[in-house]
Amino acid sequence: MIKLVNQLEHISQSTGIPVTIGESVSTSTLSLSRSDQNNTVVVQGTILDKPVLFMSYGGQRDLRPLGLYARVSQVNRDPLVFIFPQLSANERHEYLKNRMPFMTSDGEMFLPFMGTRLLPEAVNDSPGIAGNPLASAAQRLALTIVLAQLIFERHPEKAKVCPELAAFRTTDDRFLIKSGQCFASTIGKQVSINNRVTFSRAVKPLVAHGWLKSIGETKERVYTCELDSRRFLIR
Repeated sequence: MIKLVNQLEHISQSTGIPVTIGESVSTSTLSLSRSDQNNTVVVQGTILDKPVLFMSYGGQRDLRPLGLYARVSQVNRDPLVFIFPQLSANERHEYLKNRMPFMTSDGEMFLPFMGTRLLPEAVNDSPGIAGNPLASAAQRLALTIVLAQLIFERHPEKAKVCPELAAFRTTDDRFLIKSGQCFASTIGKQVSINNRVTFSRAVKPLVAHGWLKSIGETKERVYTCELDSRRFLIR
């Protein structure tokens, strides 16, 4: 368990994505074979307040996590996210094809239940911007927007009074970031976008790609997009 916890802490610190780690889960409760029980570690946790199960697999069977994912997903309602040090090209291809959520120590994330895929600099196969993957800060901002939209969609009353979400608001079917300064002074502190300069660098590629529209000038500039977490990164 210690190794998995260390990996999750490293991922959270290096990406700026808020991850919490809870209690361990006995693998004997997950309908796994004795061999799989001995080769897996599972802990409860959250990704920006979204409950998930984190799992690591230490066995030698190639692509075995696909079978584990299918089995555990049948008996657990929270999303299952596999944690890996890194992935081979074949592993990445198979996990993406089967929509199996994962996070890696080098910063790659595929979280289909949040409509999100983030890539480390070493992986350059993003379908969003061919040949021009987003920088780390832009990736963190994009993921934060998706997660914030999910909360506004599913728990609008809670979202309106949540201090961490004070930088966002909704009007009809639109989702707005009030200003770069407001973002940096609230939720930006949790994702290492804690000043206007960093926010400006992070938001520019999102505007350039058409994911956000900017309205106004300098300090009063507002950023807006459609309130649809599933479509935010699909343009």
